[in-house]
Amino acid sequence: MSERAIRNIYNNIQQIWPDDPWYRHTTTRIRSLVGHFTRKYDFGHVVLNAGAGGTDAADLCDNDKIDFDLSEKRIAPCTKPVCGNIETLPFKDAAFSSVLCVGSVINYCKADRSIAEFSRTTAPGGYLAIEFETTEGLDLIGFDSFKRDVAIVTNLYDVHDSEINVKYSSPHIQSILKENGYAIREVTRFHHLSPLLYRLCGSRRISGVLSSLDCVARFMPILRTHAWNTFILAQKVA
Repeated sequence: MSERAIRNIYNNIQQIWPDDPWYRHTTTRIRSLVGHFTRKYDFGHVVLNAGAGGTDAADLCDNDKIDFDLSEKRIAPCTKPVCGNIETLPFKDAAFSSVLCVGSVINYCKADRSIAEFSRTTAPGGYLAIEFETTEGLDLIGFDSFKRDVAIVTNLYDVHDSEINVKYSSPHIQSILKENGYAIREVTRFHHLSPLLYRLCGSRRISGVLSSLDCVARFMPILRTHAWNTFILAQKVA
C-alpha cells in the first residue's frame, strides 16, 4: 500500500481501534507492556513516539516526547507533533534517548529501513520498544505466508475493507534489529488462539473474548511462539 493511500485512510477514518473484544485485548496488552517496560528500563529524557496517531500508549511514558506520524490529522492534538514517514526520519543522529513504535506501525512500512532509522536517531544505550503483526499467527497455517520472513497478506481481522499490509516473522525482525546495533532484551507475544478461532468460526465476538486465554497459551510450548502480535524490547549497544 502506498504512502498516500495509508495517509488517506488514517486521515479519514473516524476510529482506528474499534470497541470490540479483539481490539480491547490488543490495546490493553500494548498499554500494559509499554507501562511495564518504561518502568523497568530507563528510556531517558527525549523519546520518539513513532506512529503516534494510532495509539495513546505513549501517554504512560513520562518522558519528553516527540509525536511522529504519517497522518497529520491524527497528531494535530499532540503537544509536539511532527508529520512524516518513519523510513526517512527528519531528525539528526542520536537525537533521541529511546524510541517507542507500537500499534503495528511497521506493518505499513519497510521494516529494515524503519529500524535503520530508529537506530540512527537513537543514542547509544537507548531502547526501542516495537510491536508488530507476525506471519506466525495460527490463522496463516496452510498458507504460503505462514512463518515467512516477509509476507504481503490481506488482513483477516481488519477495520478497513480489503486492506493489505506486510507481516514479518519475529526472527526476521530480531535479525534486522541485531544488524542495526540492537541487543534483544525481552520478547512478548499476544493473540495466540484468537486468530485460529476467528478463522474457524468467523466471529469477532467469540474469538476476541477468548483472547483472554493468552495468559495460558503463552506458557504452552506448542502455542507460545505462534501469535498475531509480537512486542520486542531492544537496546542500542553499537
